[in-house]
Amino acid sequence: MTVRSAFLETGRVAADLLAAPEVGAAWDSPSALPEFSVRGLAGHLLRATGSVEAYLDRGEPDGEPVGAAEYYVRAVEEPDIHSEVHRAIRQRGEDEAAGGFEAVRDRSYGLLDRLSG
Repeated sequence: MTVRSAFLETGRVAADLLAAPEVGAAWDSPSALPEFSVRGLAGHLLRATGSVEAYLDRGEPDGEPVGAAEYYVRAVEEPDIHSEVHRAIRQRGEDEAAGGFEAVRDRSYGLLDRLSG
């Protein structure tokens, strides 16, 4: 399995999860993660998948590369879920989900279609 096929397969699982009727029914409810609504967590998941598309459209970054593990460790090192960093993460998820359940579902599948090409 290639990295690309693994990503697309995982993206399909994420899209199917975002399309689940249970997600739509609980859209405005709290999620299993503290301070995250279901819609905010759905937006966060969509944003995570969509960031790959955005990164592929950019040129090479300046400076030393930061590995994915190091990048995420930086966020985890901030244990206060009410910190500015974590509030911003949750807000970006909310912003991504602002169009509602159907829009997130449709954007997720559209994103996979574009990345599959």
